[in-house]
Amino acid sequence: MGITGGIGSGKTSLAEIFKILGAVVIDADKVGKKVLENNKNVFKKIINEFGKDVIEKENKISRKKLASIVFNYREKLDKLNSIIHPPMIKLIKEEISKEFKLKRSPMIVVDAALIYEAKMEDKFDYIINVCADVKNRMKRTALKNKISKKEVERRINSQILEEIKIKKSHYNIENNGTIEELKINGEVIFNKILKDFYKFVN
Repeated sequence: MGITGGIGSGKTSLAEIFKILGAVVIDADKVGKKVLENNKNVFKKIINEFGKDVIEKENKISRKKLASIVFNYREKLDKLNSIIHPPMIKLIKEEISKEFKLKRSPMIVVDAALIYEAKMEDKFDYIINVCADVKNRMKRTALKNKISKKEVERRINSQILEEIKIKKSHYNIENNGTIEELKINGEVIFNKILKDFYKFVN
C-alpha cells in the first residue's frame, strides 16, 4: 500500500500511525537519501548535470543545495527525478520483497510523496492520499524544514495538483485538524484495508 500527499499534508504522520497499528513502513525519503549517499553512478550523474557546487563536506551531495536549484526550474527537477527515481524504485521493490519473505505484517506501507510523479501507482493495491489546505501545508513545512514560505510555495508548485491525486487515489484523508483526528480517520481506513486483505486470503 502507498501513502502519499503533498508537502506538509501529514502523510508521514499517517504512516507513523499505521506503523503503530502494526504495518511495516518503508520511507521513500530515507531510500532516496541512501541512493544519494551510496550510489556512485547517481553521484556522477548529478555532478555532471548540476556541477560540483552541490557537493558539501565529506564529498557528499548536499540535498539542501540541490533543492535550491531544482525547485526553481521545472526541467532541472525533471532531470534530477530521472536520475534518482529508477534506483529508488529498485530499492523500494527489494525492500517490499524482503518484507514479504519475512512476513512481519500483512500490511506493507510505502510512505512516498511522489508516487504519481514517479509513475509507481501500479505497484500498490491501495493508495491513500493525505490532503490539507495550502495554508496549513505551508505553515507546517516552513516550521519543520526551517525554510521560507516562498520556498515552500515553489515545492508545492513542483508537485502534481491535489485534484489529480484525489481522483487517482483509493482513499483520501483531509488533515486540517488535530493529530487525534488524523489517527481516528487513519484507523478506520487501516481496519477496512486489513479486513479486505483477510477476506481475500481466506
